Amino acid sequence: MKIKLLISFTSIISLILLSFTSVHSNLMDTSNCLKKVDSKWGDVCIDCVEYKNGKRVYDDTYKAFLVNTCTEKIEVKLAFQESDGSWRCFEPKVVAPNDTIVGFACKSTKGKYLSWVRAVNDRETTFPTDKEINDQYKD
Repeated sequence: MKIKLLISFTSIISLILLSFTSVHSNLMDTSNCLKKVDSKWGDVCIDCVEYKNGKRVYDDTYKAFLVNTCTEKIEVKLAFQESDGSWRCFEPKVVAPNDTIVGFACKSTKGKYLSWVRAVNDRETTFPTDKEINDQYKD
């Protein structure tokens, strides 16, 4: 009787540990999934509007092109620093493997950007709000 009880108890504990492990092993490590593959200064940007002498210019526009190097979809939030120190924040987007996401600042002086990445099925990791980014990462 004691042996049956011990076996049952051990089986239950094993099942609990196995289910906990399998649930958490589904979350992939996304820390190295996003890689900058290119950047451009002065590139045309339809969202940036600056005029000099009646002509639209993009002199201070900075764009960065980032690719998902992982084999699973990831969710990405980007923020690009403008020349006044504020951050142009982008809504999180799902990026498929080998796909590229582009972010930009219309008036950049340093080409600085921040990125946050999580697995698409990761609901435990939260992205900072735009306000939190602008408050926390002031120059």
